[in-house]
Amino acid sequence: MFKIALRNVFRNRRRTTLSLFLIAIGTAALFIVEGYIDAGYVRLKELSAATYGHLQIAHERYWRGDLTGYRYLITPEELKQIGQTLSSAQPDLDSYTETLAMEGLIGNNQRNTTFIGIGVEPENQIIGFSVQEGRGLQKGDLAKVFIGEQMAQMLNVKVGDPLVVMAQTVEGSVNTGRLEIVGFFKGPQPEQDAHLAFLPLAFVQKLLNTEGVEKVIIKLRSMEATDRVGEQLKRAIVDSKSDFIVKTWSDLSTFYHQVRAFWNVMFGFMNAAIFTLVFFSILEVMTMSFFERMREIGTVRALGTKRWQVFTIFFAESVCLGLVGAVLGLGLGVVGGWIINGAKILYSPPGFSLTVAVEIWLAPSTCVVPFITTFISTLISTIFPALRAARTNIVEALRHV
Repeated sequence: MFKIALRNVFRNRRRTTLSLFLIAIGTAALFIVEGYIDAGYVRLKELSAATYGHLQIAHERYWRGDLTGYRYLITPEELKQIGQTLSSAQPDLDSYTETLAMEGLIGNNQRNTTFIGIGVEPENQIIGFSVQEGRGLQKGDLAKVFIGEQMAQMLNVKVGDPLVVMAQTVEGSVNTGRLEIVGFFKGPQPEQDAHLAFLPLAFVQKLLNTEGVEKVIIKLRSMEATDRVGEQLKRAIVDSKSDFIVKTWSDLSTFYHQVRAFWNVMFGFMNAAIFTLVFFSILEVMTMSFFERMREIGTVRALGTKRWQVFTIFFAESVCLGLVGAVLGLGLGVVGGWIINGAKILYSPPGFSLTVAVEIWLAPSTCVVPFITTFISTLISTIFPALRAARTNIVEALRHV
């Protein structure tokens, strides 16, 4: 049956070429868009992990937003307990660091601005931003600061200049400290450049007059281990009967889920549009084929061919068209994606200050949705012409001109 269908498909080469072209173009377009979205997902995951770490551990009060009185701070004794808990994460654990955030004023005798300071361990940094000038914090730094480019422009400072910070201690009094700029970073979003700074953890603790930290940020050896290690740590914390809560980068990155939801909706609309385009195009082509082959259908029916066999022949032709067209489209999409990746087209995503290259994710998983969409659309579009051909009256078919 498929042998006959394959011969019928290539009997009218012009019609077959048009059908294959439509299916291939639709498949290739979906493949490239799907590849772009998949690459964007991977890039957003990596960016979220670089911003938040793979996992974070903090008091339940901190996650609830109860920041009054600094009761959410993790004490040195509790840090030892967390360190013991993290031993269950081996060998997936790469490193972890303690952080303490603060809000205050930063500036010099000419200008100042409000800022959010993140106290990190200079020798064990996990959250990293690309250095644009100077350097980042390094082991041994005590009174140094790493600020954003826009903050540097607002304060009109350069690497090596001194800055003064002012913040409120945990007791409520005001404390000040003097810092030296070691470098400028460029964050993924403009707000981070303008109001974020990284300082040594010991300096922030001294400024706030506390030995506690806000949370522990964990870096794993692979992104895939996040959920598994997160569950291990949650079970270990439950067993220890402490009020710590573990959150993954996915729990913390609201922006990632918002972008993913937007892209899913847009890809869904495009998927529906390609499905509809292929459906009506193949429907028209197969309907034309039905009218052109009316007398042929009458002849084979007069020779004893069953109605279901006629239907099967038409349906098999659509299977051949769908398979060949979808495979050609995937090949065309791979070539197009390879060309786009090689062209290194740069752009700035909405809401970001960084410039990135357009990337198409060339992976087997990217082929699934485009292939299924165009192949199923081709099959469904053939049902009506095939049923009509099977139900055609033999006498009327033989008299058709």
